[in-house]
Amino acid sequence: MSISNCGGGGGGSGLALVLTLYRSLLRLHRTRLPPQLRDMGDAYARAEFSAHLKGSTTPQQWGEFGRAWRGYLLSLGGPDVAAGAGTGHGVGGEEDAQAVAEAAAFAAGGFHACVCVCV
Repeated sequence: MSISNCGGGGGGSGLALVLTLYRSLLRLHRTRLPPQLRDMGDAYARAEFSAHLKGSTTPQQWGEFGRAWRGYLLSLGGPDVAAGAGTGHGVGGEEDAQAVAEAAAFAAGGFHACVCVCV
């Protein structure tokens, strides 16, 4: 079983999009959450991504999965993610700016429903 880009927008392979989304989440957790919440959030994200990668996830489920996590990125990043800026909430600095920029790309639709599992 593998993840691929089933045509359509978004550019890049499906696995690369999923991994980039996952890394964006972890970066925002690192820059925006207190340590206790970061540990819990990282563990939850790890379990969800692992379950979807190992399971028999349909293209529709991948689409919903991406939309739900994009919404979470927006809620965690606030107006910075919506605007694509690295200022505002969080610790700031270069790492925060990079995390916000990546999250903004997903929030703008960089993770489309074209990611699917091909058997």
